[in-house]
Amino acid sequence: MKTSPKRVLNDFFILNLKTYCTVFLFAITLASFGQTKQTVNKDTLAKENKQLDLLMQKLNEASLKENKTNYEFNVLTNKQNASFNLLNEEIQKANTILKEGIDYKGFTKELELLVEWKEKSVKGIVKDVGKKQTVRDLTTTSLLLKELLKRTDFQLNKISLNNASLSGIQRRMDSLATDKIFYQIPTQETAKKKLLSTNGVDG
Repeated sequence: MKTSPKRVLNDFFILNLKTYCTVFLFAITLASFGQTKQTVNKDTLAKENKQLDLLMQKLNEASLKENKTNYEFNVLTNKQNASFNLLNEEIQKANTILKEGIDYKGFTKELELLVEWKEKSVKGIVKDVGKKQTVRDLTTTSLLLKELLKRTDFQLNKISLNNASLSGIQRRMDSLATDKIFYQIPTQETAKKKLLSTNGVDG
């Protein structure tokens, strides 16, 4: 049996038409399946995004709370450090005055010299009464007593100035020690632990 070219062409056309239809139907099925999957994916993604947003909010809240705690701790620590530094400066000033302000050895020598001069000047006037005192002796004694008074006043002024300086330092230190900042402890547990650990106390 011989097939005619028309029939071959017709069969070819039908075969192509079937192939095209099959491909077309397959493409439509795929497209509808993709849309359904895309809709499902959108819902799943929206749900996952919502969960992710909630998780991020919780993390942000925790981070914000921790940052606030750290900030409050740092502010408190900085204020306390500033107050301790002021207190330390006053202590250093007092130490400097005690070490350099009064020369105790020099003061003792000066005091011994003043006592010696006093005895010499009084001895010439009071003890040797029988001796005829000359104007020169009295003038010398007067000059010696004036110098003695001048040096005594100088040492007394020096001691008074050092005493006033030390009293002023003590007042400032007492005032600083009453500052509430020294007695504040952070309310948050982590900040308390940090404060105690920086001060060498196990919490």
